[in-house]
Amino acid sequence: MMKWFKTISVRVMGISILFGLIFWIIDGYFEFLFFHDNLSFLLLEGPETYLESIIFKVSPHSLFVRCSFIVGTLVAGMLVSMFVFRQKRTEQDLRESEESYRNLFENATAGMYRSKIDGSKMLSVNNKLAEIFGYSIDEILSEPATIRWASLEDRKEMIRQIQDKRILTDREVDVVTKGGDIRTLLASIKAYPEKGYVEGTAIDITERKRAEEALQRAHDNLEKRVEERTIELSKINEQLQKEIIERKHIEEQIKASLEEKEILLREIHHRVKNNFEIISSLLDMSSMHTENIENQNLLAGARTRIHSMALIHTQLYQSDRFDQIDMKKHIQELMNYLSHAYTDNGKKVSSMIESSDVYLSVNQAVPCALVLNELIANAFKHAFRKRRSGKVRVSIINSTDDTVLLKVKDDGDGMFEGFDLNNTTGLGLKLVRHLVTGQLKGEINISNDGGTEIRIQFKRIK
Repeated sequence: MMKWFKTISVRVMGISILFGLIFWIIDGYFEFLFFHDNLSFLLLEGPETYLESIIFKVSPHSLFVRCSFIVGTLVAGMLVSMFVFRQKRTEQDLRESEESYRNLFENATAGMYRSKIDGSKMLSVNNKLAEIFGYSIDEILSEPATIRWASLEDRKEMIRQIQDKRILTDREVDVVTKGGDIRTLLASIKAYPEKGYVEGTAIDITERKRAEEALQRAHDNLEKRVEERTIELSKINEQLQKEIIERKHIEEQIKASLEEKEILLREIHHRVKNNFEIISSLLDMSSMHTENIENQNLLAGARTRIHSMALIHTQLYQSDRFDQIDMKKHIQELMNYLSHAYTDNGKKVSSMIESSDVYLSVNQAVPCALVLNELIANAFKHAFRKRRSGKVRVSIINSTDDTVLLKVKDDGDGMFEGFDLNNTTGLGLKLVRHLVTGQLKGEINISNDGGTEIRIQFKRIK
C-alpha cells in the first residue's frame, strides 16, 4: 500500500511540475509578444503609463498559466508532505514493533533462536536458551553450533529434514550444556531458504523426561512384579486345586466313615436299648416268680431305673444327633411310663411338666435321667399314703450362668419329721445324692411346704 502511494505521489508531482514548466514557457513567449506590441506605447506614452498598464492589465492566458503553476506546485508539496509523514509514521511503528518483538524474544519463557540454515552458526538467541545451555549469549553466537549437539548424526538428520520439509514441530533433541550435562529439548523449527536461516523454539523437558522414564521404570517394575506374582499365584492356585481335590477326597472318605460310624452308633444304642429291655423283662419275670413283697419292690425299682436309661438310648437311636438329649421329651416319656407303673388300686395322680428347651450331653443326661426316675417314682409311691389323688409337677429350665434347674414337687403328705438326706437308708435317695453331688457336681435342696419339693441345680457341661 505504501509503495503504491509513493509511486502515485511521485507521478502526480512530476506531471504537475512538467505542466508548470510548459505553461511557464508559453507564458514567456506571449509576454515577449506583448512587450514587442507595446514597445511603441512605452516610447510614446512614457514609463508611468506603461507600468500602470502592466500592473492593472494582465492577459488572461498569462493568469491561467501562473495559477496552474501555483496549484500544481501546492498539490505536489502536499503530496510530498503526506508521503514524508506517513513514511516517518511507518518507521516509528516498525521501530515499536521491533522493540516489542525484541522484548518478547529476550524475555520469553521458551528458548528462541535464529541460525544459519545449515546449522553451522547461531545468529541470535534469547536469554532462556542461553540459560538452558549454561553459556552466555556472546559465547553461543561466537562458537560453532555443532559443539552443543549430543549426537552429530541426529544433527545431520534434523538439518536434512528441515531442508526437505521446512517445518518441524515437537521434535525431541539431546544437547550438551556448558557443564557437560545432557538435556532434552522439545524443538519446533521453521526454515526460510530464501533468507538462508531458520527460526525455532526450544523447551527444556529434561525433568519431565526423567520423570516419565522413572514412571516407566516403575511401571515396568510393577508389571514385572505383577507377572512374577501372577506366576506365583498360578502355582499356588494349582497347588490349592490339588489340595482341594485331595481334601474333597478326604472329606468323602470322612463322610463315608462318619456315616458308617453313625450306623454303628445307632446299632449300638439300639442293641443297648434292646439289652435294657431284655434285662427289664428278666427282672419282671423274676418279680413274678417271687412272693416276697420287698423283693418285688426291689425288682420293680430296678426295672424302672433300667427303663429310664433305655429311654435315653432309644432317643439316641432315633435322633440324628448323638451329642445331646432333649430332656423335655425324655421327661414326658418317663412320666407316662411311671404314671402307668405306679398309679394302680384306684389312685388318681395327675402329672404336670414345665420345661424349656433343655439339651444335655449323654454324660449328664444318663445320671439326670436316673435322678428323675427316683424322684418321680418316690412321689408316685410314697407322697400319697393317706390320699387317693394328688399332683406331681416336674420342671427343668435353663437358669443363669449356663446352669440347669430341676424341680420335682408334689402336694402329698410330705417327708416325715427329722428326715435327713445325708443319713437316709433308702437306696433310691442314696442313689440320687450320689448322682447329683458326684457325677452332676450339683446341689440338692428339700423342702416340706404343702408337700415335698426337691430342687437340684448343676452346671451344664458343653
